[in-house]
Amino acid sequence: MPKKHPPPFSPEPIARVSVDRLIREKSILRGSLGPTAFPALRLYLAAEEGVVDYAFSASSRTDILGKQSRRLQCIISGWFSVLDPQTLESKRFSLEIESRLVLVSREQDLPALEEEQDDEDVIVCGAEFDLIERLQEEILLALPVDTPQVATAARAGAVGKRGVVAPNVTPAKAVHPFAKLAGLKTTNLN
Repeated sequence: MPKKHPPPFSPEPIARVSVDRLIREKSILRGSLGPTAFPALRLYLAAEEGVVDYAFSASSRTDILGKQSRRLQCIISGWFSVLDPQTLESKRFSLEIESRLVLVSREQDLPALEEEQDDEDVIVCGAEFDLIERLQEEILLALPVDTPQVATAARAGAVGKRGVVAPNVTPAKAVHPFAKLAGLKTTNLN
């Protein structure tokens, strides 16, 4: 009988994570997922291979006024393939993300942007958070803004099945945003 190998990723990760439970148990939630586990990230994937390793820990802190705040530390590492914005060829994108989040229950509790600490972000989060959604948001924020979406490049005819540029095809030249604005101004003035 052939030896079965375990799958490289958990087929069904924990969907919702209790922040209070992480705080109470002083535990770290760790795992690995493939990049295709993130629906919005799929738009940017040049191939399905890669790995996203994550670790979440939570803590509670009381300030000098006695107000308690919940905090979440998120560490993400790994890699996946995206399209190079210049050549539209598949290239490896490495993940090294560490974020510190202060959790508030309501949007009204969000501080003004200038009041936030440089090394922390304040987000609205109830007693639980969606693991996939939280990881996905952190990963998308880490992607360079000029990373092309695979579907858009494929529609333009610039990408083959494996994410490589088709022969004799050059990427379309980007229109400068101010040129678009100038066009809108002249259209509205007439």
